[in-house]
Amino acid sequence: MGLRNLFQRKAVTAARTSPLGAATPVPDAFTSPELQEELRVAWAELAEAAKASKVRNVHACTRTGRHWTEDPVAVRAVAGALREFPDTDSQPTT
Repeated sequence: MGLRNLFQRKAVTAARTSPLGAATPVPDAFTSPELQEELRVAWAELAEAAKASKVRNVHACTRTGRHWTEDPVAVRAVAGALREFPDTDSQPTT
């Protein structure tokens, strides 16, 4: 499966929902406060990237065995990927 297939765009419905709603992590009691803060900032970056993109679903995984929603580096990587696929309606076509 290619990278473009991973971020396929679906038809926009009238009620646009956030692709991040179901994946928002729950703070873990075993996570340090510094890591929790870094994770919160990473999720804020991802939320901003999602607003600027028409991507409706995000599926990701890590190689560490830890869920990607609990890893600030992975969350930032997904945000970076979303920034590479901006809203095409705002860009001129050639």
